[in-house]
Order: sequence, then structure tokens, then C-alpha cells
Amino acid sequence: MGFFSKLFGKSEPVPQPQSSAPITPQAQPAPKAPVSIDIDTQAIISELGGKDNIASLQTCAVTRVRVELKAAHQGSDETLKKAGITANMKINETVIHLLAGLEADAVCSALKAEIT
Repeated sequence: MGFFSKLFGKSEPVPQPQSSAPITPQAQPAPKAPVSIDIDTQAIISELGGKDNIASLQTCAVTRVRVELKAAHQGSDETLKKAGITANMKINETVIHLLAGLEADAVCSALKAEIT
């Protein structure tokens, strides 16, 4: 009798699948179509202090872009909204989360392409 059998008081064997049909590979899902986003990447980068002020960009929590800045953010929330960002959260002086909805990954990629 194994550990779990003793723990739960069961000594029955684990049932095995009855089918002897061969396992066939599943069809692969179609590649995702590119996401169309309506943002002004240059305005966002400018509002964050320019490309030289951006230390890193990464998608986090599915709907956010985490931006780490070299110098503290002094920008305007309203300017970011006009540029296509729903809202932003100031985590600390140099880290900001841009709330971009389900397109956050595409927004992050677009911003990275603009600064490199």
C-alpha cells in the first residue's frame, strides 16, 4: 500500500484507459493575426522622458506594460491618454504601469521597436 493509499484509506488500483486506439496529433491552431493598435508611440515615449530615459519595457499582468525609467516620471496622465493609453499607475518614482488592455503585448512591442 502506497503513501496516498494509506493516507486516504484506499487500496484500489488506478483504472487504466480502455481504448487501444493510437493517439493522433492534434491540428495546430492558426497563427494569431497581427493586432491593430491605435497608439501614438512617439508621444508616449516623449511623455516618458524620451527613449534615453527608458531603461526597460515589458508586458505584465496581461493588460499592462511595465516601464522602468532612468529618471523620475514627471509627465502628464492626460497626454498619455491622448496617445492611446487607457490609464497609468505610478508604482514608484521610476516604475510606471501603462494600462493598455488586452493589446498590452502589441503596445509593448511597438514601443520597443520605436526605441531601438
